[in-house]
Amino acid sequence: MLGSSVWLEARKSATISSARGGASLLLRACFVSKNVYVHTVAKPTREWEEMYSNLLRGYALDSKYLLSGRAIHAKFVTGCIPSTLFLQNHLLNMYVKIGDLPSGLKVFEEMPERNVVSWSAAMAGCIQNGCALEALSLFSRMHREGLTKPNEFTFVSALQACSLTENVTRPYQIYSLVVRSGLESNIFLLNAFLTALVRHGKLAEALQLFEASPGKDIVSWNTIMGGYLQFSYDQIPGFWCCMNHKGIKPDNFTFASVLTGLAALSYLEMGTQVHAHLVKSGYGNDICIGNSLADMYIKNQKLVEGFRAFDEMPDKDVCSWSQMAAGCLQCGEPRKALSVIAQMRKMGVKPNKFTLATALNACASLPSLEEGKQIHGLRIKLGSEVDVCVDNAVLDMYAKCGCMVSAWGLFRSMNSRTVISWTTMIMACAQNGQSREALHIFDEMRETNVMPNYITFICVLYACSQGRFVDEGWKYFSSMIKDYGILPGEDHFAFWQTLLSACQVHGDVETGKLAAEHAIRQDKKDPSTYLLLSNMLAELSNWDGVGLGSEYHGKGGTCSFSVVLFCGMQQILVSLRSPSKDIKALSSVDFPQVKDEVAHQLGFQKVSEEFIPECKSKAVLFRHNKTGAEVMSVSNHDENKVFGIVFRTPPKDSTGIPHILEHSVLCGSRKYPLKEPFVELLKGSLHTFLNAFTYPDRTCYPVASTNTKDFYNLVDVYLDAVFFPRCVEDFQTFQQEGWHFELNDPSEDITYKGVVFNEMKGVYSQPDNILGRAAQQALFPDTAYGVDSGGDPRVIPKLTFEEFKEFHRKYYHPSNSRIWFYGDDDPNERLRILSEYLDMFDASPAPNESKIEPQKLFSKPVRVVETYPAGEGGDLKKHMVCLNWLLSDKPLDLETELTLGFLNHLLLGTPASPLRKILLESGLGDAIVGGGVEDELLQPQFSIGMKGVSEDDIHKVEELITSTLKKLAEEGFDTDAIEASMNTIEFSLKENNTGSFPRGLSLMLRSIGKWIYDMNPFEPLKYEKPLQDLKSRIAKEGSKSVFSPLIEKFILNNPHQVTVEMQPDHEKAARDEAIEKQILQKVKASMTTEDLAELTRATHELRLKQETPDPPEALKTVPSLSLLDIPKEPICVPTEVGDINGVKVLQHDLFTNDVLYAEIVFNMSSLKQELLPLVPLFWEDPCSHMIVRGKAMAGRAEDLFHLVNSVLQDVQFTDQQRFKQFVSQSRARMENRLRGSGHGIAAARMDAKLNAAGWMSEKMGGLSYLEFLQTLEKRVDQDWADISSSLEEIRKSVFSKQGCLINITADEKNLSNTEKVVSKFVDMLPTSSPISTTTWNVRLPLTNEAIVIPTQVNYVGKATNIYDTGYNLNGSAHVISKYISNTWLWDRVRVSGGAYGGFCDFDTHSGVFTFLSYRDPNLLKTLDVYDGTGDFLRELEIDDDTLTKAIIGTIGDVDAYQLPDAKGYSSMLRYLLGITEEERQRRREEILSTSVKDFKNFIDAMEAVKDKGVVVAVASPEDVDAANKERSNFFKVKKAL
Repeated sequence: MLGSSVWLEARKSATISSARGGASLLLRACFVSKNVYVHTVAKPTREWEEMYSNLLRGYALDSKYLLSGRAIHAKFVTGCIPSTLFLQNHLLNMYVKIGDLPSGLKVFEEMPERNVVSWSAAMAGCIQNGCALEALSLFSRMHREGLTKPNEFTFVSALQACSLTENVTRPYQIYSLVVRSGLESNIFLLNAFLTALVRHGKLAEALQLFEASPGKDIVSWNTIMGGYLQFSYDQIPGFWCCMNHKGIKPDNFTFASVLTGLAALSYLEMGTQVHAHLVKSGYGNDICIGNSLADMYIKNQKLVEGFRAFDEMPDKDVCSWSQMAAGCLQCGEPRKALSVIAQMRKMGVKPNKFTLATALNACASLPSLEEGKQIHGLRIKLGSEVDVCVDNAVLDMYAKCGCMVSAWGLFRSMNSRTVISWTTMIMACAQNGQSREALHIFDEMRETNVMPNYITFICVLYACSQGRFVDEGWKYFSSMIKDYGILPGEDHFAFWQTLLSACQVHGDVETGKLAAEHAIRQDKKDPSTYLLLSNMLAELSNWDGVGLGSEYHGKGGTCSFSVVLFCGMQQILVSLRSPSKDIKALSSVDFPQVKDEVAHQLGFQKVSEEFIPECKSKAVLFRHNKTGAEVMSVSNHDENKVFGIVFRTPPKDSTGIPHILEHSVLCGSRKYPLKEPFVELLKGSLHTFLNAFTYPDRTCYPVASTNTKDFYNLVDVYLDAVFFPRCVEDFQTFQQEGWHFELNDPSEDITYKGVVFNEMKGVYSQPDNILGRAAQQALFPDTAYGVDSGGDPRVIPKLTFEEFKEFHRKYYHPSNSRIWFYGDDDPNERLRILSEYLDMFDASPAPNESKIEPQKLFSKPVRVVETYPAGEGGDLKKHMVCLNWLLSDKPLDLETELTLGFLNHLLLGTPASPLRKILLESGLGDAIVGGGVEDELLQPQFSIGMKGVSEDDIHKVEELITSTLKKLAEEGFDTDAIEASMNTIEFSLKENNTGSFPRGLSLMLRSIGKWIYDMNPFEPLKYEKPLQDLKSRIAKEGSKSVFSPLIEKFILNNPHQVTVEMQPDHEKAARDEAIEKQILQKVKASMTTEDLAELTRATHELRLKQETPDPPEALKTVPSLSLLDIPKEPICVPTEVGDINGVKVLQHDLFTNDVLYAEIVFNMSSLKQELLPLVPLFWEDPCSHMIVRGKAMAGRAEDLFHLVNSVLQDVQFTDQQRFKQFVSQSRARMENRLRGSGHGIAAARMDAKLNAAGWMSEKMGGLSYLEFLQTLEKRVDQDWADISSSLEEIRKSVFSKQGCLINITADEKNLSNTEKVVSKFVDMLPTSSPISTTTWNVRLPLTNEAIVIPTQVNYVGKATNIYDTGYNLNGSAHVISKYISNTWLWDRVRVSGGAYGGFCDFDTHSGVFTFLSYRDPNLLKTLDVYDGTGDFLRELEIDDDTLTKAIIGTIGDVDAYQLPDAKGYSSMLRYLLGITEEERQRRREEILSTSVKDFKNFIDAMEAVKDKGVVVAVASPEDVDAANKERSNFFKVKKAL
């Protein structure tokens, strides 16, 4: 017999290389060995083939026979045994099955001839050895050579290989060959193809093939079941029922799969039915099925049944025992978990690392140090059989048991430390009072080159908060982003509205604009953003770039108006404000009544009742007899119904309990046991407002809708949420919304996670917020306002779940609530709904416990000096200073409050207001901070200051503020200014134009500002009498006698003054970063291996809960609308098209309370192309038209149009320095936009490449515009005459009767009265344009472009004109594009990709379909996602409910609530775009009839974007370089900054 030495000797002495192929050939024919004899070559016989084939088949069974097999191979090589094709195939098969793939493939390549068995064996061997790509390569080669026809075994191997590779199209290609070969009926090939489709996520196509196939076996059914288990749990119950109905007998795989799916769905009822079927089928003894059955019961919190299933298992492995122990822990039974593990050891089952981790987690939960030490001892005995994960769990156990000595000892003895080890130790230190050590651990971690992760930084920040290391905390937070590229997720950036609100308070308009831009990008439908922005601008009147025009003030006591032409917002605003005639009282209107006996039956009594003429409403105050809850029921004819419930929630510390509760109560409730019913309402509701917000002393939950059924659905969900939330019993909701430690993997870093925690980290990252916080806490040191109700990130992690639950129990009670109803719904139904909830409660002492105590006034001023983190270098004018006064020790009466509001407007309300003007023109600072008078809290405040101040000028600013106020107190205000302020405020009150923000909600917030402090809720709604009283006082006593005493009393002679000085600290960020890292390092260092394992388990458990869809039965509990509730016709705005003196006039007959809204539109088509970039410095964000917008009381229409004419024709372009300021500000604004809103720049750039309108827009608002501004800024000093001449030419080219259109919105009477005024205005316009019409048909080159800027994130866009590729517009495109944004792009770009946002937009007018991402860490990966949209739609399975919600959500966008002025303006835009009512109706019908087929028809359009789209990215140079290396010269690079 040949020994192993023969093969080795043969290789050493008889191997040469083939000259052609490099293949090795063994040539020596004989061997020298005492045990070897020489065979002579003989012809092969059948007996030889059978003998050696049997030997090779036997050798293939076990790798220990490898040498024996090689010995036979040596005989083949030497010729001692004839080598036939039959034996060569067996030799090949032996090698690949035994695991020696290289030798097998070598045999394959050296075969002089091959048959189908050779190819099939080689392919099967490749698959068996994990080389699927090589198997497919062999199949392609076989097909390409064409010498051998594949059989069913070859195709099976090829399809199996497809299942294991990423190529999505390959299975289809191979199966097409199967069909051509006539083998499609082969069940094995069918199953292999089904498996390939499922593994590639093509479940819909697999199901289609499955249903169309006549012959299916249990493997076919199991394949689809496995697909549902992977992609669609909710289909498993129905599929299981279908199997039973068709008489398919399940096997062990079927039972295991269906039980696993039902466990994930928490579908207990069907699970028990499957259990019964399982017993009858006789598969109960299978260990895999037994594990799945026990898991199903455990996942449904049925521990007893789970144990029963476990006990009935005849055989149990370590997985069975470990699963049961983990189930006990999951069900809150850590002691029982340890008992299971102890029993397992008695049975002689050896624990694995998962068993140990579970045991350690149980010890940590108890906590039980002694048992934990025993488990640690077991871990030591197991030695290398367990890995660092168990050590991390041990570390975590010691930390949670408070045994830091053992934790330190273990940590220092660990040979291998992962990021989880470090993070665990950091957290352990932080939790056990060793915050400084935690930061030292973090520093040591970095020195060992272990990269911290998101969770690590959570632990470091927690350590900073525990140790009160403020500076270090900020430094670590900055380092997380800058040094490690760890970007907070969506929730971290949810602070924009809070930031915007702070900007309103502190007068920071520039930051406010940026905040608003981000907030609007995040949620365009949220009206609160628009209201906050408009309120900020209205209150502060901080119009950037004021001055190309003049400031006009009407005189004579009957008219007052102002005109501002400004470039900061690039718009002309023309506002005429006049007292006009009173709004007609509606007290005689018969609103629905609630009879006293009905109120009594429902448990209420009527406290008071009034008609409020200012809002044309009847208001009734009710009190609930049992609880004392107060209800304001406001009835009127407003279809936009509003509900709100408000709780007084004064915090005692800065842990943010009110804020966290505000989020958490909306995460499921008694009647609506979903993860987030709030989100489901967003999908299937016609809401006009749906939100919640936290004040320093109260929490509000408002909703609004114009649809009554929808409105009551919203009300019921909100009432159940606030009174019976699941969050008070669900620790995971507290973790999700508040804070928790997150650890994705023991090798990663621990971080803090939590919606509110991340939100407040953003809030606390801005200097203005630091200033506002310091001012409020210094003004109110002894009250609830001295802490932060929103939560201080340093303090939030101190909040416990018990404190959280207690806060809800104490304050979220009807006795402590104020409830508001408003609108045209039935007031009887309001009380009926409320009674169902309120009657469940008894009275509570909460009103006394939540009472807000006033701050006692200081006897002398206070000065506070704080630092804030500042960047390196730059201007030294970085200081901030703000003077703050607490105006009274108690709430003010309404008249005094109104008078102070007028004073505030006089001081700061317009660019000409003396205090604002003097500060801005002083040159002492860059901008104003402080919001003037603030009266939303119990006691009013006044704040004013500046930022961008040099250190030497701090006291000069203070002195200037004081001296200006003294001068105004002594001299008074200009009469015209007083009248203008009076008219402005009165007009605003009477118009009550809240934009898209519900009027009823605005009134609620106004009323609650007094009501929450136990004052009269009616009074804030009634402004007419105090307004008239104030006017009478001014007329009688003079304005000086009215306002000067207020300045002296509340400001100049008020000792309760706090001056806050903010100093820039260039090292603060670095210090904060170092401390933050040290804290997280110590936290991680303090954790045992078991700690980390437990934290990892908890993290995954929380994420599993977050990612697991709600079960169907839970989703059905949320009330929603159906398509029958949706109007079939679009909202029609009455529009009459006429002509006045050659100018087209649109008139909209709508009730507007005697207010006239007007737009004058001018066509830009006569403008020279080279003048386009100057237009934004001249007008509002124009494209093909310039629009002047104005409003006035209808009786002042003539003054309005006269004023517009003066602005258009009389303004002189002569102020060179003022214009240069505009240019510089516009350049800076564009640079900021490029950094912060690069997606907008990318979108504009792509539009410029695809159509002329886009090119034109980009010239006036994109990168081309920025480049123009950079050049123009230098030109102003050198070529002012030419620039001034160009501005004049723009005016002459555009402001002409030719192409002009006038749009007017008012009631019929006022429209008729205005026609003469319009006629006069039109006659004053130039009759013709001096320049002929210009045709713009220019585009940027259609090349992929990367705009490179210094950034850590990217903005990635791809677009094409899908009309040019054959797509015909259908209304379903609105539904589809919205669905793509909210599902595919949300999941892949945002959730998986880590970008802040990903969305698509379809411009139905131009045909441009655009993909965009926002703050994206990826570049090419995101483009791959865009390109995968077609496949997403191809595989999409969408049920009727989901489709209905998508349609309703789209209709909600289309039918967005509008006030009369917005309706008229929208109608005008439709006219300009040529959109007829017939087209609107057709598109609506297409939206309402959207089907799955429409989604599939949209695939070609998405494939067109993939194949023909142009790419523009605003990105970092590093990412662009990497992209161009990966895809050669993919981007043309353009540096912008």
